[in-house]
Amino acid sequence: MNAYGLLLRGKKKMTKAEKRKTLIGWCFVFPAVVLFFCFIFLPIVISIVTSFSDFNGINKYAPWGIHNYVEIFTRDISRFKKSLLNLGIYVILYVPLNVMLSMGLALLVAKKTRGNKYVRMAFYIPSLTSGIAVASVWAWMLNGESGIINIALRAIGLPGVNWLNSPATAMITVVIVGLWNGCGANMVLYIAAIQGINSSLLEAAKIEGANSFKITLKIVIPLLRPITYFVLTTVFIGAFQLYDTVIMLFPTGGPQNSALTPIMSINNAINSAFLYGRASAMSVILLIIVSVLTFVLQKLNKETY
Repeated sequence: MNAYGLLLRGKKKMTKAEKRKTLIGWCFVFPAVVLFFCFIFLPIVISIVTSFSDFNGINKYAPWGIHNYVEIFTRDISRFKKSLLNLGIYVILYVPLNVMLSMGLALLVAKKTRGNKYVRMAFYIPSLTSGIAVASVWAWMLNGESGIINIALRAIGLPGVNWLNSPATAMITVVIVGLWNGCGANMVLYIAAIQGINSSLLEAAKIEGANSFKITLKIVIPLLRPITYFVLTTVFIGAFQLYDTVIMLFPTGGPQNSALTPIMSINNAINSAFLYGRASAMSVILLIIVSVLTFVLQKLNKETY
């Protein structure tokens, strides 16, 4: 008997109980599949198709080939290139700082003490707040004349910083606000991972004479690699969706477009000029960039771990 016959012979028929379990499983999965198809897969397909047309969002639609992509990389190259550069600066600053601060805060407050419970709550609450609300409060705090931060700086003899009106500080301001709003949730993930570490490993290290610093550096942090990869990936992808914070702090993209992001460029193309085709082309370009960089990140993770 050949291998195919052996495979068919060895294959067992599903019992009624197994069929029932499989059907129940598919019933649970089906709503998620429908939602994924309707709100993720289908919009991506529509965006790709629209990017090759002159669709204006109302009554004009005709195939246009790669004209939108040519327009982006010729006529709009300076503005779109600037938005990608700003986003690159934000990702380079925000992603590693978010991961390191989240891990550092978790290491400080992971112990189950009465005081740490309230400290965790204080750091976690900002992550529950709307990004629009957070940016509105920070816009008031960072005001060059009446902002509380500049008032505090002047009170200790330091000059005030033109946070919202200087190209040099625009993206730094966005990073600061993003860190304040985004570290709390990741801190909770790290706390859960730290508390899940086998305590016998830590006790054995203490018996061997290792101090707290060495235990953290040589045992705790290496054991946090899986959650670090998860946090790094989610923060990295989320950074490319930067919009609400910037639109509240810099409604027009900041001085000299120093805070302009690709999402703002896409939004401007739709709302200001009704260029749905060009906006879709920008979305596709951004999707390709995110997909490629995420793939590279995953490959690096496999090589590291």
